[in-house]
Amino acid sequence: MHSYKQKIITHHEKYSQILVKSKRLDYKKDMLHFKVRALDAGCGAGTYLCKNTIGMDISKKLIKEAKKRGLVLLGDLEAMPFKQGSFDLVYSFSTLYYLKKFKKVVDEVSFVLMPRGRFVFDHINLYNLKALYYKIRYFRVPQFFITYSRLQKILLNFEFKIKKVEKGLRFVIDAQKLFKK
Repeated sequence: MHSYKQKIITHHEKYSQILVKSKRLDYKKDMLHFKVRALDAGCGAGTYLCKNTIGMDISKKLIKEAKKRGLVLLGDLEAMPFKQGSFDLVYSFSTLYYLKKFKKVVDEVSFVLMPRGRFVFDHINLYNLKALYYKIRYFRVPQFFITYSRLQKILLNFEFKIKKVEKGLRFVIDAQKLFKK
């Protein structure tokens, strides 16, 4: 495995364990229990897994933890093992900004979603304090930061329409795949 991916996995494992141990997230209350076929892309330790959801993560260690909470698969978001139109909803929290190939993941999500399916995810806001910290400390913006306007363009290129955006330290974006005639 590439050293970059290994660093991401290690960080993701630590972060997921902190969330689970601290119980800062009561996922049963915070996550809606969708009555649709859903994929938690980058499920980590399974914090957001719920009924009718399949979780997928690249970390073997986190998959072991997530199996206690639901159905999970080991896999890479850049090459998802699902058929076209397999899900009504794909959600991903605290994951996508670690990936170098964000466009590839959006392309994969577009493929596995049904027409009019929803893609809900968060992404770090380039103009927040954390980004400023990275700029000062490392004199550059890490690759996983992206502006909201850039996110809009990428989603539009893959035929998504943004339904709702919550801006803050992170963008929480609810996008709908457009229906092709």
